[in-house]
Amino acid sequence: MPAHITIGAISPRIQYLADGTQQVFAYPFPIFTSADLEVRQDEALLASGFTIAGAGDPAGGTVTFDVAPILGARITLRRRMPIQRVTDFQESGALRAASINDELDYQIAAIQQVADDAGRALSLPPGDPRAELVLPPVAQRAGKVVGFDNGGGLALMSTASTGALSAADVTYLAQRANSVARSVESRLSDTISVKDFGAVGNGTTDDRAAIQAAFDSAAAGGKILIPEGSYLILATVTLPAAADLEMRGRLVYGGSVNEPALVIGAPGQSARYRRYHGLRVERSALSNWSNEASVGIRHYNALNCNPIEILLADRFTIGYQMIAENAGVGVNTVYLGRLSDNKIGLDLRSQSAVGGYVNQNTFIGGAVNSGGNPLSGRYGVRFSRSAGAYSGHNNNIFLGTNFELGGAPSWAPSTAYAVGQLVRNDGGRIYQCVGAGVSAASGGPTGTGLAIIDGTVLWDFVLASLDTIPVLVEVDATTNRFIGIRSEGNGPTFARHTGSVSSQLYDIAFGWNDIEQVIDPSEALPSSVLRRQNRNLVRDLAQRLVWSVPDIRAEATRYSSTQTYVAGMAILGTGQTRLERQLILSRAYSGLTLRRQHVEVSNGRALGRSVDTREAKRFLMHYALDGQAAAGRQVIVCFDQDDRIITAGTPVRADKPLVYSSSYRGWYQSSGDSADPLYFELAPEVKSAFVGVIQVGAGANPRLRSMTLFTLDPVAAGSFPGYGEDDALDLPLAAALPNGGSYEQGARLFNATPAAGGRSGWVCLTAGTFGTLSSVTASTTNGSPTVTVNNASALEPGQWIAIAGAVTAARIERISGTTLTLSANATATVSSAATSFVAPVFAEWGDLVLQSAVTYNPPAIGSGGSVITTVTVTGAALGDYADASFSLDVGFVILSAHVTAANTVSVTFTNLGGTTADLASGTLRVRVRKQ
Repeated sequence: MPAHITIGAISPRIQYLADGTQQVFAYPFPIFTSADLEVRQDEALLASGFTIAGAGDPAGGTVTFDVAPILGARITLRRRMPIQRVTDFQESGALRAASINDELDYQIAAIQQVADDAGRALSLPPGDPRAELVLPPVAQRAGKVVGFDNGGGLALMSTASTGALSAADVTYLAQRANSVARSVESRLSDTISVKDFGAVGNGTTDDRAAIQAAFDSAAAGGKILIPEGSYLILATVTLPAAADLEMRGRLVYGGSVNEPALVIGAPGQSARYRRYHGLRVERSALSNWSNEASVGIRHYNALNCNPIEILLADRFTIGYQMIAENAGVGVNTVYLGRLSDNKIGLDLRSQSAVGGYVNQNTFIGGAVNSGGNPLSGRYGVRFSRSAGAYSGHNNNIFLGTNFELGGAPSWAPSTAYAVGQLVRNDGGRIYQCVGAGVSAASGGPTGTGLAIIDGTVLWDFVLASLDTIPVLVEVDATTNRFIGIRSEGNGPTFARHTGSVSSQLYDIAFGWNDIEQVIDPSEALPSSVLRRQNRNLVRDLAQRLVWSVPDIRAEATRYSSTQTYVAGMAILGTGQTRLERQLILSRAYSGLTLRRQHVEVSNGRALGRSVDTREAKRFLMHYALDGQAAAGRQVIVCFDQDDRIITAGTPVRADKPLVYSSSYRGWYQSSGDSADPLYFELAPEVKSAFVGVIQVGAGANPRLRSMTLFTLDPVAAGSFPGYGEDDALDLPLAAALPNGGSYEQGARLFNATPAAGGRSGWVCLTAGTFGTLSSVTASTTNGSPTVTVNNASALEPGQWIAIAGAVTAARIERISGTTLTLSANATATVSSAATSFVAPVFAEWGDLVLQSAVTYNPPAIGSGGSVITTVTVTGAALGDYADASFSLDVGFVILSAHVTAANTVSVTFTNLGGTTADLASGTLRVRVRKQ
């Protein structure tokens, strides 16, 4: 042993974190020899690569590495020496102090080493009442796990045969306030995974037994989890009515018999308040649809379940079947995914007289489609029952479900067909292509023979009909609603009712035109409704009535031998040049023929009514015909705030194509005659509009029965017949003959200061525009209504211009850049011709009544005699109408008046009596009406 050292109260262990450059590390405790120092880098014990200095030095020493430890390495230096006695004192021998000190130093060092080891071991705190933790014998602790009981004492916990720890012996405590400890087994049993029972989910192993075992374990309640994967089952699995189910994987039925893949619940048991998430079931091979026992999911007596998620049910005879048997199906919320290639996508079935109701369920979404077994009928939703069972399914709601049942598609013209393809034609008959080719432009296969020629295609008749019906109701049902439905690629019948059905609503948000009827013609209670929103959504929304003439014939009377008057309506004529609303519309016009039940419109006329559009802008117009499928077209004439026709821009938009006509001065339906409702929207500048039905070209004369206009806007628009009631509210007044502006033929100006002898106003005899036009030249092409000018800045629609050598007078209909569209065609081709305004021609007009009164005492007038007197009436002229009256009883004396000279009216008193008449003095009044 080296020279005496002193063991101080210091830990025999020190650690460093290397910086990558440091090579020398100190140890502050003494060691007796270099072998007493243990050197570790991280957890590795090092035997070389370093030098130890300072052995025997009470202050410790250093360890010098040959190479600096890497950055971040943990260097541990500790004293590790054998626990042994290094001295032996002889009997009666000398006790040297150095020997004793050495022995004591060694023992203290050993004690420090033991204390360091004990300090790094598990131990009981000083205040713990237990004095020991003793393990049981080997036989008792074999296959056990050491733990602690509720009192903190040592305890052995059981394991399964595999050596795994039993969840029943492990306590779980949620890290939340006020949580209560329970076993891990209790916590895990909240959800029972089928994999806990041996299910594999690889798609090839038969997992039926494992899944059924898991299901059985939840007979008294619980939630079954089917994790991700494909779980092959070769026979039915049945989930107890008391259990919830969550599928993240799917069940694949690979059995060879017709049976349900998944059954939930049982007859007479209510699956009440349960939850079913992500249910997915499919058949490995397509069923031939011959047996209704082939069911994807059969669900008994679901009540108040939310949610029921059916994400997938494919290739069975029945995809998803809800059965009410002695308990009922009701008040469930069912989320549908894909129900594909099933003969019946969803079956709502009653199987008992009592408790067999299927009521008040809500089905959301889903795609019910089918492409399999193309020669077999198929149905989207079926309401059914067994013999004698409850019949009265009601108030079930389907929201946004898509039905695309496939089957044989409709025959198409000029289409290439391959051998084996099927089509539906000739009243629903099914034909199969037996000779490839291209079909004819029309017609298609007909009849029931073989090798039917169609263009270059040959067809064989195979079936008289094929049902592809979204809804089949075989029970006595009422008020079931299908809302926002998509129906695409189905047959001509959307719903078939074979029971006593009433008040069904089928609201088709999107559907092709092959949906022709709501139900089969055999319907006993025709109170159900099919509504196609893609055609009639606007009609459904337009509920605010603007005006309606329910019986046009009842309002029509003969105005003259050639004219007809329809009360409350106006008539629009073609070829008008006048643009003001009150002048282009008339109450009586030719071109209308009165029939017994309708008014026939012909000769390019339009019958309609005007509407105030200052606030309401969106309208739906509908008219009904007498015995005609389609005749006439809607026409809209737009007016601005001054009641002038708007011809520029696009003042009206509609759900059918419209075209502007300069003859009608309005926009009419250009896609052909059609009595379908027209939805249209007017631009902000349109303040009023005439809306009516017009006969166009060679089309049939419309036989009008009724006409109605609705608005979609919250403000109900006012309406007026057209020419008449409000014309005096905004009279064009003038104090003298106008000298500015543009005027159409027939335009009238009213005298702002009428006086006796004056005129009522002025009338435009020839349309034109006041003013001069300088430095504007135009180029035209013979027979064309368009011209090009060098500068259009001084021009505007409505003005009348003349083009030297080509156009004598024409109205500017539209301006696009420097191109003008005129109301008349050019009569010659000219280039850079002088252009000028055409001045209008006005004349005075009026019907003012001129009056005068004088005191007059006629002389005695013998029988048959007469006397004449004159009265001055300023403004009277030859040809004016005149009459006279006397303030006294004239007996058999008659008065006649005539304008005999300017400002002079002669009044003749003639006695038609048998005796002389001698009238007293009285007042003679004369009235002249200007011609």
